[in-house]
Amino acid sequence: MKDFFTFHRFILLLKNHLIENRKKYVLFSVSIFAIGFFIVLLFFIFNGSARYTCYCTAANGTKDYIEHNRDWLMIQNIVYWPGLFIFGGLFALTSYVNFGNQGEAIFYMNKPASIFEKWLVEVFVRMILFFVVYSALFYILFIPGTLLYNALERMTFHDYYASIKLDENHIRDFCAGGKQPIFESSPLFDFNIFGVDDQVWLLYMVLVSSYVSGIAFFMYGAVLFNKFSFFKTFLLGFGVFLVYVFYALIVNPRQNIFIASGWEHDLFRLRAYKIENSNLYVVMEESYLFTLYAILTVFVPIALLVVSYFKLKEKEI
Repeated sequence: MKDFFTFHRFILLLKNHLIENRKKYVLFSVSIFAIGFFIVLLFFIFNGSARYTCYCTAANGTKDYIEHNRDWLMIQNIVYWPGLFIFGGLFALTSYVNFGNQGEAIFYMNKPASIFEKWLVEVFVRMILFFVVYSALFYILFIPGTLLYNALERMTFHDYYASIKLDENHIRDFCAGGKQPIFESSPLFDFNIFGVDDQVWLLYMVLVSSYVSGIAFFMYGAVLFNKFSFFKTFLLGFGVFLVYVFYALIVNPRQNIFIASGWEHDLFRLRAYKIENSNLYVVMEESYLFTLYAILTVFVPIALLVVSYFKLKEKEI
């Protein structure tokens, strides 16, 4: 067992890895932050007079929105999710070493650690550590950004109502009973922008699975190809993507393999509707749906991680 894994040896290998790649990782992190800062800067330039959200409170306590600004929610999700997948994939493409360089490969394989520990270090750095650092950079950028945008929203809100000149004998009826609308600041990174309230756990499963699967796929490509692994893995991934696009647009544009012909459904809903008569629908039991998504979202990333480990193990032979 000690030849396979020891925690102390794993920690030493992890420290060695981070020290050897410290400069490269710092530059990569700074580049990510700079790109995010540039995108946010453009957003503020083109949205200098921020819109705002305000609502009236109904008798039953519910909010009746008069204006609803979702711009800040949108830009946060646009920056976070695509950035996580794109930069995470690029980072994973540089896994291990350049196996096309015999000297680097021999030095890497001769390090005093098991193949499993070397593989585990790469998984930890590329998948977990990157996620933590990327999320930290995101909040370092968007926490002050949110405070600034909230100030602009509030300024626009007050300027609008202050600019309304009314006759002294009249009161503007914004809400029932002559009440003034209530201002509401845009929140920091709200997942509800996707509009999947009832089955949001399915969305989380798909996003996490996609992230892990993407990192595992690029790690597999990094160890699969000895030369030009970056470009070959990218082309392989693009080829897989084209297969899915071809299937979605040409082979099966309206349905999927789990739904019979003549029916349609939303990805994160439990109901499928008859196309010709929407009053006819079937409801899948949540236990079956959970089993289906569990198989797809758990099996795929685990399978990719396993094959990347065994591919690395082949390098030892």
